[in-house]
Amino acid sequence: MNFSNLIAVFLFIVKIRWPVNTSFFNVLKQRYGQVTLLKFRNIEKLRKKLDKTKLDIRYLEDCLINNIVPKFLSFKLSNRRLQNSQIYHETQIKFLREEINNHRKVLLSVNKDYQKKLNELKILVTWTDYKVILKKLADICNN
Repeated sequence: MNFSNLIAVFLFIVKIRWPVNTSFFNVLKQRYGQVTLLKFRNIEKLRKKLDKTKLDIRYLEDCLINNIVPKFLSFKLSNRRLQNSQIYHETQIKFLREEINNHRKVLLSVNKDYQKKLNELKILVTWTDYKVILKKLADICNN
């Protein structure tokens, strides 16, 4: 059996096991139960949080590279002239760096939890269904 035939067989099995006209979530719940569906939903939330945190870090790093301070790092002082001072700007940059570091810590924590939950799900479902679930997760999170 050559590679293209193997791919065709795999796609055929996926189409039989995951009908297009039936809800993905209903099939998942019917086949593996409510607990597995809830695990999938939890993984979905973690994936979205992971993606958002990555985007936040990228935005903050771009601000740092371009020497731009995001509005949320601006703070009022009693003397407006001080807001144009070098020390005020340096303090904002320190806060920006601290914000980036905090987001990186969150990213590590969420990624660890995400991988753990994926491994738990992998144990509960078949290999082919796991591949379909990963594809569905990517589709949901990319939209």
